[in-house]
Amino acid sequence: MSRHLILIAILSVAFTVSTFADPATTQSTQPATTQAVAAPEGSVAVVRGDLNLLIDLDGTFIPLDAFEAKAAVQGYQGELEIVRSIDPNKPVRQGDVLIQFDPAGWLRQVVAAESELATARANLTKSEADLKLGADSDTLSAKWHAEARESYARALKWWDDSDASAMAESLENQLRTSDFYVESAEDELEQLRKMYKTEDLTSETADLVVKRALRVLDIQKSNRDVQRKFAKRSKELELELRRQALVYQAASGEHEVAALEASQTQARVLRESARIAAGLAVELAEEKLDRLRRDEAIFTLRSPVDGVAIYGMFVDAAWQTWPRKTLAPGERLAAKTMLVTVVQPGKLRLQIDVPERQIGWIKLGLKARVIPSAYQSESYEAMIAQIAPVATGGNFSVLLDLPAVNDQLLPGYKSAVTIDCGTIENAMLVPVESVHRGRAWVSVDGKDEPRDVIVGASDGKQTQVAGGLKEGEFVLKQAKK
Repeated sequence: MSRHLILIAILSVAFTVSTFADPATTQSTQPATTQAVAAPEGSVAVVRGDLNLLIDLDGTFIPLDAFEAKAAVQGYQGELEIVRSIDPNKPVRQGDVLIQFDPAGWLRQVVAAESELATARANLTKSEADLKLGADSDTLSAKWHAEARESYARALKWWDDSDASAMAESLENQLRTSDFYVESAEDELEQLRKMYKTEDLTSETADLVVKRALRVLDIQKSNRDVQRKFAKRSKELELELRRQALVYQAASGEHEVAALEASQTQARVLRESARIAAGLAVELAEEKLDRLRRDEAIFTLRSPVDGVAIYGMFVDAAWQTWPRKTLAPGERLAAKTMLVTVVQPGKLRLQIDVPERQIGWIKLGLKARVIPSAYQSESYEAMIAQIAPVATGGNFSVLLDLPAVNDQLLPGYKSAVTIDCGTIENAMLVPVESVHRGRAWVSVDGKDEPRDVIVGASDGKQTQVAGGLKEGEFVLKQAKK
């Protein structure tokens, strides 16, 4: 029995040795296989394999729902004097005072704003009264000028219809009267001469009476000549001058009405503009006072949450802090200055900067493994929540949501982040350096020929080739530029 076992063992060893012996020294009944072709110097073969899309980056913890205490005044003008401030980097409770400022300057500005508002309202009341009084005055003035214009027009019409002809007729009557007086004087003289011849009168009396009649006749003739000259002048000049004066007066009435309408239109616009300006002044004064009153809460800044108060602000994944004396009582600060940030321990997000060549791998909701640099024994599962649409400095900012984390972790702490973006199986692969700007150099019959290729994903060492190359072809390890 033992001999049979020993024989079986010897045969087994012999079979094993013959099976795994070097092909160069061992006979084989199998047909000979083709040996692999050696790669030309400086070249590498295009091979198939799996490409693991793994992203390893450093990340920074950033605050989630942090409260930034700043003197975000809306109406107050001037510096703010600190009268009380919390110690930096200390825990705070909801409602604790972070910063308190002296409100004296604010109170003075509120009183001044109230006075401005009262003045603006008084100006508005006056402008509204001026608007009504002006409208009433315009109505009266327009009526008076319209009536005057109508009177001027009627006077001209009366002149043309009646007065001019009446005046001319009056002049003719005056001329006829003058002629009548002359004729009467002549008749009287003739009768006197006849009478003195028949009556027995002394020559002295006759001479006296005749001379007197002659003088009367001369005077009447002189008056008639003057009257004729006056009538001629009136007909040829004064009648036309009187009419022209009436024409000018009527035209002036029309002009005065038109000028009044233009002036009143301008005055109405100015009064309305003044009322609008006064109304706007009231609105601005009310808004100014309202902004100042809303600023009252700024003079005592309280924490809305439990957390840790840090002197400074968190910007671009880093803290910008300032020394304790900056917020010491008695110090003065410009309005809208960022003062204190209250962060809530354990409530954090993670920010990473993903290179452009890898940004296409990640999607919203993808999981990541996070190991804090300060507590490497801990790890968390994060989820991609936000991807920046544009790059900064060649990298895309990506935010990850975290579960509740160690309360000792604060914004600014670093971490290692690993994101498994999957695997591309059976991909054609070449070294990253073998492709430059979409072109590889293929070894053909001892010569290097350029060829355009379509590349896919890359893990930083190997690049997927989606087209342009075949498996087994040789490409230069370092593509020509």
